[in-house]
Amino acid sequence: MGTEATGPRPAVQELERRIADIQERVNLLAAESDSLRRDDDAFSPAGQMVWKDINVRWKAVNNEYEEALALYETEIDRPPHDHPLVSFLNTVGVEGWNTWRRQESIYLELSGVYLTGSYKGIDLSGADLTGAKLHLADLTGADLREAKLMGANLRRAKLTGANLAGANLSGADFHDADLRDADLTRVSATPSDFTRANLTGAALVSAELIGASFRDADLTATDLTEANFCTADMDNAVMRRAAAPRVDFTGANLSGVCLADAVLRGGSLALARLVDMDLSGADISGCRVYGSTVWKTRLTGTMQQDLVITPADEESALTVDNIDVAQFMYLLLNNERLRDVIDTVTSKVVLILGRFSADRKPVLDSLRTELRRHDYLPVLFDFAQPSRRDSTETVSVLAHLARFIVADLTDPSSVPHELATIIPQCIVPVRPLLAGSNFPDLSDSSPNAAYGMFIDLQRRYHWVLPILHYENQDTLLATLDSSVIRPAEDKARELDLPR
Repeated sequence: MGTEATGPRPAVQELERRIADIQERVNLLAAESDSLRRDDDAFSPAGQMVWKDINVRWKAVNNEYEEALALYETEIDRPPHDHPLVSFLNTVGVEGWNTWRRQESIYLELSGVYLTGSYKGIDLSGADLTGAKLHLADLTGADLREAKLMGANLRRAKLTGANLAGANLSGADFHDADLRDADLTRVSATPSDFTRANLTGAALVSAELIGASFRDADLTATDLTEANFCTADMDNAVMRRAAAPRVDFTGANLSGVCLADAVLRGGSLALARLVDMDLSGADISGCRVYGSTVWKTRLTGTMQQDLVITPADEESALTVDNIDVAQFMYLLLNNERLRDVIDTVTSKVVLILGRFSADRKPVLDSLRTELRRHDYLPVLFDFAQPSRRDSTETVSVLAHLARFIVADLTDPSSVPHELATIIPQCIVPVRPLLAGSNFPDLSDSSPNAAYGMFIDLQRRYHWVLPILHYENQDTLLATLDSSVIRPAEDKARELDLPR
């Protein structure tokens, strides 16, 4: 009986030399980076170009190092003798193996085996590959239907176009794997790790992916119909143009995810984290969004009709047509303290509009002080800057929250066209004020367009009250209750009455 060699295998020695060479290149790059950092021109345009070149080389050498290290660890851990079936495979090749499989219907027990070479198109359907070492293997077009891959290592494996339909992938590691156009229909991968994997064009129809990690993965143009991603970590994944009707993202982390132009119609985003993600052009109509967290989400062109804001176990469903509104509406319906705050705001806020120059600032201060004494919350909007679109939107929001509006017309330029746009859309009492003893002509023929505008608004909209003329600050404050507050409150109560 011959003795076994005790020295390192040739493959191990070659990999050790390769890793030593890579480490030497790393040292040279580190020295180059340090030298550039000390250079006075490090941040000049020319220096920036050098930095970019160094970064590109860093990434390349890092990838090469990771690949060599993975191969080295495989060779170190590899048992001295291959599994008998692996030896047979390596002898007859993939074509011979597939022919044998067609002739011999046997159960393949390959748990824990090492398959790290090229096995394109191999038939491993139904095989037990539990804990198998398949990292860096080329399994392009392989048949892995119904295979057991629990806990298998498939890091950086090439599975382009592979068929894994119905396979059990629970606990498998697909870090950086290439799964483009692969078929993962009905797979069970709860949980598995697909970090940085490329799944472009893959099919994950009805896949069970509860708790799986897809951080930084590429799922562009995937078919995710009825896939279950409950509590999955999708951080920064790209899912552009994904077809995902009735997909379940309940409790998932979708922070930074790009779902632009994707279709999620009828799916679930309940309790999901939707932070800094892109839903531009996506269709999320009919999705359940109960309990989701939405911040800085891009919604340009997003279809979002009939969003369900109630839990799945409630008999009656409440729907809205905007995900931002959905979040607010649910809080409003289920938070009594928030409702009390809103009721207080809408019954106490008085919006004061105008342009208040330095000589009129005392009038403003006294008006606000007097309104506070009457238990109101005065909010000032000063048209001191040129009108902008966002100022119109701001005034509109404030106006809808107000009990009534006080508009100062003393400076004609303080009645911009924004207010004329807002009044028809916001049914809130408006009390115009005009200071001075010499009152301008407010007839239809008046050349003062601003005053004439208010006369026209008053005729068209009954919640615009007549202009109150006052001579000075003292007379305004003396009659504030009778001339401003009471008429505005009377009109507000009239508007509150059912029609």
